[in-house]
Amino acid sequence: MSKTVNVYHSDNGWAVKRTGGGASKLFRTQREAIEIARSIAKKTSPSQLAVYARSGMVRISEGYGRPSIKDPHPITPRSRQIQTAIGKYMLERFASDPHPPRE
Repeated sequence: MSKTVNVYHSDNGWAVKRTGGGASKLFRTQREAIEIARSIAKKTSPSQLAVYARSGMVRISEGYGRPSIKDPHPITPRSRQIQTAIGKYMLERFASDPHPPRE
């Protein structure tokens, strides 16, 4: 089963958290968080990395240890709306995490 490593903005900085994992790690910059999340995702193959912008949209999505998709679907206005709605839902879910990031 593949794991997803998420990078999202929290009140105190940028958090890195695995889906279904415990507490998240907190970083000052998004760049730091992405570097750590990328290394975690590469170690736990098959896995994927999802980086969320402050708006809730998925900014970066990378897969490791999975076959690549040759023909991605074109991004339409409707698919962008769906992506934004899913991103906002995921951010709300992360915000209600019973294990908030520690400093």
